[in-house]
Amino acid sequence: MDYYVAMELNNVLSNLTGTKESIKGAKMWFMQRSSPFAPALAEALRDRIFTIDDSERRLHIIYLVNDILFDSLQRRAKLQYLDNEALAFKPVLGSMLARVFQSG
Repeated sequence: MDYYVAMELNNVLSNLTGTKESIKGAKMWFMQRSSPFAPALAEALRDRIFTIDDSERRLHIIYLVNDILFDSLQRRAKLQYLDNEALAFKPVLGSMLARVFQSG
């Protein structure tokens, strides 16, 4: 992932709250960059969940992922085929959810 995209992501996640507006703004940022960077961004979100201690902030990231996946589902031409975002989160989503569940 590009250095500047990584820095932007860090800023987006640092400012992420549980409000609809915050989640929507972060989702829009993600979707604008997902085409070339979706796998790296998904991995970065997973890594963030494993490095932060605040369980509420981990939930905010899960809310963001939910919004990203729901938005990408709405844009699919054929529902039976996974899109870039779904493919990017497929290998990391299970561990992300497990971390949030186990840490309470």
